[in-house]
Amino acid sequence: MSYLIRFIRGKRRAKPLSCLSLSWMLSKVTSSTTSGFTLWFLGYPDRAVERARAALDLAAELDHPFTTAYARFHAGLLHLFRREPEIVLARALSVLEVAEAHDFQIWSAVGSCLQGAAEVALGRSDEGLARIRHGIELYEGIRTPPVFWPLLRYIEAAASLRAGRIEQALPAIEAGIE
Repeated sequence: MSYLIRFIRGKRRAKPLSCLSLSWMLSKVTSSTTSGFTLWFLGYPDRAVERARAALDLAAELDHPFTTAYARFHAGLLHLFRREPEIVLARALSVLEVAEAHDFQIWSAVGSCLQGAAEVALGRSDEGLARIRHGIELYEGIRTPPVFWPLLRYIEAAASLRAGRIEQALPAIEAGIE
C-alpha cells in the first residue's frame, strides 16, 4: 500500500487527513527549505538553519519517504553553503539511506553528489570527486526534468576548485549553463 494512502487513512493520527491537508503539509516542507535558502542568501544563516530544521521535523512527522529525502537533501545543501562538511556528510548519507530503501533514483544521484562534496571538503578529494561523477552519471540516466542539473554541475565545479583541480571546474560550469 502506498505511503500516501496509509497517511491519508490516518496511519499516525486519530482522524484521517484529507488530500488537501496532506498537500498543504507537503508544500510546507518545500516552502520551508526554499525560505531557508532565501534567508541564507539575504544574510541570515541562523534563521536559514531554523527553517531547514523545521522542514526536517515536518518531513519526519509526515513519515513520507520522498518528502523526507527532499528535506534531507536540501538541508544538506544549506550546510554545504555554510561550509559544514560533517553535517553535509550526515545529511547526504541519510538521503542515500532513504533512496536505497525506496529505490528513489533521483535522490541516489543527488545524494551521491552531496556526499562527494562533503568528502572533498573533508580532505578526501579523489574519493569525493569520483562520487560526484558517479552521482552525475546516475542523474544523466534518469528520465526526469533536469531541475538539478545546474546545481549538480555547480557542486562538481566547487568541489573541483576546493580540491585544487581548476581545470575540471570550468567544464563543469559550462555544462551546467548549457
